[in-house]
Amino acid sequence: MSENYSAKRVPLEAVISGIEMASDTFTYFLDLETMEQVSVADELMTGIDDTETADMIDENPGRFLRLPTQWDILEYSIMEDFVYSLEDGEAKQSLARALQGRGAFRRLKDTLIQYGVRQRWFDFQAVAYREHAIRWCRDRDLMKMSLREDVIRYVRKKYKAEIEYLWARYPSYGVFRHGDNQKWFGLVMDVPRAKLNLTGDEIVDVLNVKLDSPLLVDLLTQQEGYLPGYHISRGNWISILLDGTVSLEDVCGLVDKSYQVTASAKTKKAIRPPKEWIIPSNLKYFDSVHAFDSVNEINWKQGAGIKKGDTVFMYVGAPVSAILYKCRVTETDIPYYHRREGLTIKGLMKIRLLKRYDSKRFTFDVLKEQYRIFAVRGPRGVPEDLSEDLKL
Repeated sequence: MSENYSAKRVPLEAVISGIEMASDTFTYFLDLETMEQVSVADELMTGIDDTETADMIDENPGRFLRLPTQWDILEYSIMEDFVYSLEDGEAKQSLARALQGRGAFRRLKDTLIQYGVRQRWFDFQAVAYREHAIRWCRDRDLMKMSLREDVIRYVRKKYKAEIEYLWARYPSYGVFRHGDNQKWFGLVMDVPRAKLNLTGDEIVDVLNVKLDSPLLVDLLTQQEGYLPGYHISRGNWISILLDGTVSLEDVCGLVDKSYQVTASAKTKKAIRPPKEWIIPSNLKYFDSVHAFDSVNEINWKQGAGIKKGDTVFMYVGAPVSAILYKCRVTETDIPYYHRREGLTIKGLMKIRLLKRYDSKRFTFDVLKEQYRIFAVRGPRGVPEDLSEDLKL
């Protein structure tokens, strides 16, 4: 392999894809010039004439690397490891029997479906393929690859944010930041492995992200590919190796989390997933008992933090003192101002009826004794156990 090619960043996903597609009928190669896959068909088995491609590969041996074949992957060993990893029981015993003798692959497939562990097999197989691909790259000195460009593309597409290079002294260091509060949610750097207390003297790309929990920081930094934040060690920052040790999917998931943690209050509200709320209703001001007698959607006082798509459970005060309705918020921030007798309304939201509850089911006494809710004076979140029971 030529020095120029070996110094390039090899996309690990291309190697994994080659492993996944390995078969008797096609041989896959990695073109180190374009970093794309090239395939050569077995003419006897497929009828496809790939002579021109095969000649090009033969004439440029330093440019093309044959990707792992199904014989290199040892799929049977992966299946054995999977069965061994299962809990003791009937499924494990049946899968172990399925691996014996001819036709093991077909029998394993049927048995996986029979015991409902097919997805677990796919997840286990995906991890095994990634580990094989990493070993394959390392054996060929190709782990100089980086997910840097993949992360940049992901952030650009999802958050419309461009990487910013701020330091003349460190021209390859770049940050991602919010457009409104200007806070960073990512920092990409290339750092000598030795400075990260890792073996080897080559330079590796890392991504710093901020998390919301010291516990999660602790958990991740005990795993391969995650390190305490380089240059930013305080405030729940971690560094992620971008050499393929951590999958692109996992990296992007942590970019999303960092974006949420560092977002402004307005952005956090906009991007958060739908939430469940309990909202109060005072019969002194509105006859909510009969609110949905003739319509299935009404205007209601806008609750702080509530957004379109949220679910609200209406708690009707004394003398009812119980949750009566489950509603979906269909519109928020409707301009409105009203003030009288201690009631001030600065905006409205539309809520649509989804479900009615018996007035004796979720009474205040039940909420207090079973779900630890001692007052409903304004919009509040729904405890997990109550949420489950409200779905029944």
